[in-house]
Amino acid sequence: MKYIILIVLILSINFSNSQNVLILESNSNLVIPFANVMTDSISVYSNENGVVDLNRIEDESVVIISSIGYQTLEIEKKEIKEILYLEPIDYILPSIVILANERVIEDTKRLRDSKKLGSQILPRHTNIITKIIPREKLVSKRITSIKLLFERHSGMSKNQKEIFKKSKLLIRLNFFNVDGDSLGELIHSSETFNLITGSTDELVVSLKEVQLKLSKDGFYIQLENLGAVDEKGEFIEGNNGLFIARAKISDKKSTEYFIESYKLTSNGQYDIENQLNYKDVFGDSDLDKNFFLNFQFSYYE
Repeated sequence: MKYIILIVLILSINFSNSQNVLILESNSNLVIPFANVMTDSISVYSNENGVVDLNRIEDESVVIISSIGYQTLEIEKKEIKEILYLEPIDYILPSIVILANERVIEDTKRLRDSKKLGSQILPRHTNIITKIIPREKLVSKRITSIKLLFERHSGMSKNQKEIFKKSKLLIRLNFFNVDGDSLGELIHSSETFNLITGSTDELVVSLKEVQLKLSKDGFYIQLENLGAVDEKGEFIEGNNGLFIARAKISDKKSTEYFIESYKLTSNGQYDIENQLNYKDVFGDSDLDKNFFLNFQFSYYE
C-alpha cells in the first residue's frame, strides 16, 4: 500500500507535458501493465508500471481502457482521476495437465516458408489473429507448446546495439474459443515475452499448464506487439524499425490442420474476415493468394 501511495503522490505532481494515470486491478490494487487505452483516433498503453500518459487525448474524448482478463472500462476523459480501476473477469480455468514421463509428445510438420514474401511485418501496437482448425488426425489432441519463427534484424549500428541492450520488444499470444463466426471467450493469455529482434529468431509459448484441446471447431491465436520499453519500463516513442517484429509466414496447405491469418489491425481492434493476401502487399492481381503466420505445434494424445 505504501508503494501505491507513493506512486499516487508522484502522479499528483503537475507535469507540464503529461497527464499520468495509474491503472490498477480493483480487487487487489495490483498494477496492470500494458493495458490498451484508446479513443476513436488514438491508442496508447500503460507502461510496465501501470502508468499511462493521457496528454495526447482530447478532453472531450470517450476513453476505452481494456486489458486481457479484465472488463473493458469506457469513461469520458474529463471524469478520469489519478487512478483507474479495472474489474477482473472470473474465468473458470481448466484443470492443470500433469504430463507423465512416458507420454509421447509429437510435433506438427513445419510448413515451408513463403518464397514470395519473407515475413509479415508487425509494427508496434498492432496484432494479427490466426484461426486454427485441426483436421481429423489432430482432433482431441492437447497442445503443449506453440512455436513461431521470426526474421532477425541485421546490420545494426553500434548505437542501435546499445539501445537493444537496454530495451525490449514485448510480444504476447492470446488464445480464444471459436464462437460461430466470432471471437469467443478467452482461453489463455501468455506471459509477455521479450523479443530482441537482432538476436531472437523464435518464440516458444508453453501450454503445459493449460488444457488447450484441439476441438473440431478450432481456436484463435492473437499475436500482439505491445511496443518496446526501456530499462525503466517506459515505452520508447517513435517508429524505430528495429522495434518491428517480422513473423515467418507460409502459403502451403497443411495435412494436419486448416489455418488462416487475418489482416493486421491496431491493438484493441481485430479482423477475422479479411485474410492476409499477397495481392494487398504487391498490388498485383496475379498474386491473389492467401498466406498465414507459420505456427508449429507440439501435442500429445
